[in-house]
Amino acid sequence: MTRGRPIRGLFGGLFLGICIDLDLVFAGVVKLESSLLTILPAVLLVIFFLLGLWAPIGRQHRAAAPPLPTPLPRPSAWPEYAPVEGSKTPPSPPPGDGGDPQAPTSSI
Repeated sequence: MTRGRPIRGLFGGLFLGICIDLDLVFAGVVKLESSLLTILPAVLLVIFFLLGLWAPIGRQHRAAAPPLPTPLPRPSAWPEYAPVEGSKTPPSPPPGDGGDPQAPTSSI
């Protein structure tokens, strides 16, 4: 099993080698016919590939998170609470209705 990111290292070394080559050529440090411009990207490609194999970045295996606690059981019905002193009680239905006070009424 491989560790790290070897393919990213391969591409990173190649692109860094090309960028350094361009920088050296445009700065006038190395002539365009120099063999350094061929060797440098290849060497950096191999070095970065090996660093990518070794790199522990992104491959840390962490222990699984502990399971979430189970929720508390809910009561099947809400408990009846005693009225608070000084609070108003809801109005009672008009006498003689005889029906359910919560039932919807029809206006047809």
